[in-house]
Amino acid sequence: MTKNPKMLRFALLAVFAATAVAAADVAFKAPAIDATSDLKSNLAAFMKTGAKVQVSLKAGRVVTGVVSSVGREFFMMDKLDESTDRAALVRADDVSVITYQAR
Repeated sequence: MTKNPKMLRFALLAVFAATAVAAADVAFKAPAIDATSDLKSNLAAFMKTGAKVQVSLKAGRVVTGVVSSVGREFFMMDKLDESTDRAALVRADDVSVITYQAR
C-alpha cells in the first residue's frame, strides 16, 4: 500500500472508473436481431437479453415491456409501462412493428 495520498486517490479513482465502465457494459446488451428470421426467433432473442421492446399492433395500440415467453401463436410481455405487476399476452400475427434500443 502506498503512503502517498495523491497516488492512493488516483488508484481509487481508476478502480471506480473501471467498475463504472464494466457496469455500463453489463447494463445494456442489444439482442442479435436478424431481418431474415421469423418473428418468433427475433422475439426469442429479445427474451434472452431481457431488452425492453415497444410492440405496435395492427390495430394501432402500442405495448411496451419485456418479452418473457414465446409460443406458437402468442408471446407474453411483462413489466408493461415500467410496472412490475402488469403483463400482456400478445398474438404474434397482430404485430406490425417492434421498436427497441439498438445501441
